[in-house]
Amino acid sequence: MNQIEIIKSDLEKGFKKTQLEKLIGLPENSLSGVLSGKKKLSRQSIIKIELWNKSEKPDPFTSGISGIHVIVAKEGKFKGPASLSDHPKCKKDTPAQEPKFEFKEFIAPKNLDQLKALCPKELTGFDRSEWIRNERLKYNI
Repeated sequence: MNQIEIIKSDLEKGFKKTQLEKLIGLPENSLSGVLSGKKKLSRQSIIKIELWNKSEKPDPFTSGISGIHVIVAKEGKFKGPASLSDHPKCKKDTPAQEPKFEFKEFIAPKNLDQLKALCPKELTGFDRSEWIRNERLKYNI
């Protein structure tokens, strides 16, 4: 059975193309081109599909989160958690991640003193005057 027949049989079993791409480890939207005959499979994709074919496959209707199983081509094994609750992203006791950016509320300056307070400290002399002039035009002060 060649790789395209393997993919077609999995699609008939209920998997979606995007779900298969994530589960097998193929690039996004690659199966559409391969199945239509416009593109050929790369060597890596052929190896990944063969490993996928030899491995135990999850149920396409109960695996709510696609992409949690990963094929490791170097080891030749299909790795994945026994159930969705074993996956680290699904555990409820993991702490919530802190946001990467801290957003500060910016209030536009209403007078020249407030604008001068916003001027970066590293600007001095003519550079500071130039910055203040540009910002006065920007905020209509």
